[in-house]
Amino acid sequence: MRLFPFFQDIEGKNFLVLGGGAVAAEKVKRLQAFTDRIVVIAERSEILGVKVLRRPFEEADLALADYCVCATDDAELNARVAGLCAERGIPVNVVDNPALCGFVFPALVKRGDLVIGITTAGKSPAYASLLREQIEAMLPEGVETVLERLGGMRRYVQRRVPDQAKRRRICHLLLDALLETRGEAAEEVLLGIVEDNE
Repeated sequence: MRLFPFFQDIEGKNFLVLGGGAVAAEKVKRLQAFTDRIVVIAERSEILGVKVLRRPFEEADLALADYCVCATDDAELNARVAGLCAERGIPVNVVDNPALCGFVFPALVKRGDLVIGITTAGKSPAYASLLREQIEAMLPEGVETVLERLGGMRRYVQRRVPDQAKRRRICHLLLDALLETRGEAAEEVLLGIVEDNE
């Protein structure tokens, strides 16, 4: 499996999850951090917070899907659905079967708009999880606020400072100031950094 780590805009996209057990629930939980456009199809399911159709999968269900996750305990059904998705150009994830996957679920770190995905291409999900825990422990407190503030200041810097090398230096100084104050640095201090480095 050869994976390229890119991020895709899923605004307005629909996720179809087949299966109602613990594995499907874990996939749904990860998706819920990014979207509420999730439909689960399973004859039995305790999954909460999303639309659940309690019945067997039907081929017509793929009309609901921009992405599909096969998380049933029926390997034959998972493979059949993966083939149908491939025919229709629907990206599919088949749990525990990388050969049938068009995309994978990485171990995720999510703090506001900061998203870090870690994958071992299925070789060791346990190691990916360990790395996720280590990265989460390294992240400074208040990183969500820091990113929000830095995003607004970055646009201001782009307008004020045409030179790219200076902009990069200023953005690093702004980041340092925001991290020190957990995003609470006064606007005057931030503007001062820009003025001092123009």
